[in-house]
Amino acid sequence: PATLKELYLAENKIAQIGNMDHLTALEVLHLRANDLSKLGGFSDKLVSLRYLNLRDNAIEEVEELSQLKVLPALKTLVLTGNPVASITDYRLEVLSLLPGLTVLDKDEYVPDDYLDAQDMAAEREAEAAALAAAEAEAAAAMEREKERLAQEGKD
Repeated sequence: PATLKELYLAENKIAQIGNMDHLTALEVLHLRANDLSKLGGFSDKLVSLRYLNLRDNAIEEVEELSQLKVLPALKTLVLTGNPVASITDYRLEVLSLLPGLTVLDKDEYVPDDYLDAQDMAAEREAEAAALAAAEAEAAAAMEREKERLAQEGKD
C-alpha cells in the first residue's frame, strides 16, 4: 500500500530489489541478513525513505552504494556485516558517495567527516580528470603516429 511507512524484510533470502515505486510513504526499510550484493532497483520514487538497514548482506564494492543516490531523504544507513564495511576509510568512502547521510552503522557523522569526504570526492574527481586527459593524449599520439607511418608509406 502507498501508505506503508515501515517494512521489515529481514532474513528472507532476498537477492535483488525492485518493484518498490509505489511505496512513496516508506520511511524505514529493514533488509538485514538477506543475500543482497547489488543495490540496483531502488527508485527516486522512494521519496520518504530515511532509514535503510542492509546489515549482514553481501555488499562488497563501495561503488555499489552509489545506487542509493536516488534516495533523496536517506539519512541513516546500516552496512555492518557486509564485506564493504572492512575497506580502508570505509566511513569516508560512504559519505563521499552519499553526502546526505547523518548516521552510518549507528554512529553519527561529525562536521569534520563531511569536510574530509568532500576532499576525498574532489581528489577522486581530479584523478579521474587527469586519467581521462592522459588517455586522450595517448590516443592523439597514436593517431599522429599512424598518420606519420601512412605518410612514410606514400613517400
